[in-house]
Amino acid sequence: MTPIAVLTILCAALPQAAAGGPPDAAASSRAYDVLVQLNPHLRSDGPAEFRLKMHSLHRGPNDFFRGSAELYYDWCRRHCTDWLSDRRSVVLLHGDVHPGNTGTFRAPDERGDLCYSLVDLDETFRGPFQLDLLRAMLSLRFAAAENDLSISEGNWDRLGGHLCRSYAGAIDAGIPDSTLRQSFEIVRVLMDEAAKEKAEDYFDRFTQTTEAGRRFRRVVQKRKSASDFLDPIESETRKNLSTALLDVFGPAADAAHSHFPTRKSLETAILDMARWTRIGSSGSQGVAKYLVLLRLPGGDGNGDLRMLQFKEQPVPAAARAGLLEPQDNRAALVAAAHGTLQCHPSKWIAGVNVDGRQFLITPKSPWAEEPSLKDLRKLRDIEEMASLLGTLLGRGHGASIKNADARTAVKAAAGELPTSLAQRGAEAFDDLNELYDELKRDERFLKAVQEAATFVETRSAPRRS
Repeated sequence: MTPIAVLTILCAALPQAAAGGPPDAAASSRAYDVLVQLNPHLRSDGPAEFRLKMHSLHRGPNDFFRGSAELYYDWCRRHCTDWLSDRRSVVLLHGDVHPGNTGTFRAPDERGDLCYSLVDLDETFRGPFQLDLLRAMLSLRFAAAENDLSISEGNWDRLGGHLCRSYAGAIDAGIPDSTLRQSFEIVRVLMDEAAKEKAEDYFDRFTQTTEAGRRFRRVVQKRKSASDFLDPIESETRKNLSTALLDVFGPAADAAHSHFPTRKSLETAILDMARWTRIGSSGSQGVAKYLVLLRLPGGDGNGDLRMLQFKEQPVPAAARAGLLEPQDNRAALVAAAHGTLQCHPSKWIAGVNVDGRQFLITPKSPWAEEPSLKDLRKLRDIEEMASLLGTLLGRGHGASIKNADARTAVKAAAGELPTSLAQRGAEAFDDLNELYDELKRDERFLKAVQEAATFVETRSAPRRS
């Protein structure tokens, strides 16, 4: 039985459950039904999971694209059979390429130089390289549309050429971050912004000093609006998170990842834990997430604070859409992909099992800056981003291809891709926009969005003592 058939059986009753009752036939949409079917890991009985994901998708077409990778892969399953059957083109994919999934960070130990690379690899899997390039191309189309930037199809053909040439040129090059900084203005700007960030300001936004010591705030503000909710967690989950940290960063860990020489040193380092809901999230909205606040051994200042995030790793969107079979040890696979695709191995990334679910541990860093829509307001901005995305993907994919002949084959295939890439990009863009237009008219979707908005408003309100 295929993954799609399994999901159809498992989720047959979910659309009514997610919105509280059957809609009028005229108000229903296949987009909503597919979203429910392809997100079986999200509970439908609470506003902080499926409904909050709908709330994220409602913000606009660009957020809809970013938050519905499963719909993209469902489209690819039906329209890209030639790519999917070409085993010569298989590489380790990012899986969710868009400008906001590139950015700055420090590696390997959060004290090193600033890096720029692909980030947020939750959707990674092995597949044809064309799928990453097409998703990159689509992300630029959605960004341009969101900024009311009109680009002719002739220019989209040219942008596809930029993307593919940059990609092919980076596969063998091993391009260092210093070259990225010299070549791309957006990289220079973001790295300079990240260098100015003050760790104490960042940690003050998420935490406060109480009588019991440094603790997470319950509501985190950004530009005077709630951006994150941090809630207490039950003692059993707290214990299991501590055990997971000990397993991967304690005395029994390998030398590169051993940060705590004893169990006691880890227990002393943990200042607080919280269940984390990020309101503005799209793709990962609704999956279980936790934050852990640490003070490293021997330190007593803000500079020694660390914040780690545990993010659940459900079946990836490509598998939910039927492109591949679900994988065992998903979190470990995603953790390993960071070392390959980012080209900057980190000492603070690991995959663990907590409460029977797979979680990825990564740093939540003060020095993370990423492009936004405001950086893509002109054609030249889109051109630069096309070249940057191609370069980062080529560098990352190239690191995953160990055979020289295979690299040559991928480079040759990329050289023949621009025309097809532009054509399929236009078709997928139109089809996904049609799905979004359908979704906005679906009463079930609108009800879920309203329930999530009420939850956010209520949860954001100051609590009475």
